Amino acid sequence: MKNIPILLIFSLVLLFSCEDVIELDLPDPEPQLVVDGWLTNQQGPKQVRVFMTTNYFDQSDYPPVTDAVVVLHDTKGPVDTLAESEDRPGVYTTMHVGEEGATYHITIEMPAGERYASQPQLLREVPSIDSIYYEFVDDNPFQDEGYYVLLNTFEPAGQGDYYRWRQFINDTLQNKPIDIIIASDEFVDGNRITNLEVTVQPLQVGDTCRIEQLSISREAFDFLFLVRDQTAFVGSIFDSPPVPIKGNLFNEINPDKKPLGFFGVSAVAEAEIVVEE
Repeated sequence: MKNIPILLIFSLVLLFSCEDVIELDLPDPEPQLVVDGWLTNQQGPKQVRVFMTTNYFDQSDYPPVTDAVVVLHDTKGPVDTLAESEDRPGVYTTMHVGEEGATYHITIEMPAGERYASQPQLLREVPSIDSIYYEFVDDNPFQDEGYYVLLNTFEPAGQGDYYRWRQFINDTLQNKPIDIIIASDEFVDGNRITNLEVTVQPLQVGDTCRIEQLSISREAFDFLFLVRDQTAFVGSIFDSPPVPIKGNLFNEINPDKKPLGFFGVSAVAEAEIVVEE
């Protein structure tokens, strides 16, 4: 029995002595433009964030694109030139209120003269949220204990509708990939939608939750689905094989120089609730 500690120490020495440090020699690709923005029919500012990718091992923030000319267009021509934020470089803002039934896109002229644009997007009508409520969960192995918000709404007849639900808890947007909640009307066309859970993070008593129900395009649905699928649902043998996440932007001069990201448009319906005892 006295030999057991010696054997254990000897085994540990062998185990750690077998570790090899592997240096990854990853290529240093050319930075790509990334665009993230939405236009809605809400009052108030709407933002388009413009920045560049960095090397895989670079731990700094993504470098913003400053002094670009970002223009919002509808089918008739330019609508507004977005103003760059004074305290948030690379963030461009418009106060324009999108109109249901109108089609919009943006153009971006870089400081060096390169021009990018987004594919046109139709701003579709969105149904209202009929009711919103919460339920307490404490015995679900797949959810943390807490309150979760649900809603009831109606899906208009006519297939081809796509939706996203954004969650603001105490005025903070829940914006991690796992928080992306999207759906199509493939199996619910023309029917009431009831007991739809629209929060991922558990709420506590006193929390305020505001839900935005967005009408998005098929392209936005596909983009968000892949972003969530390839970032939030990873780490098991059942992972989907990786595929390129295609946005809706392009280089007007050089088609081979592909930007990343998405510029979308949407109508928005809102509902808010406070969790009480």
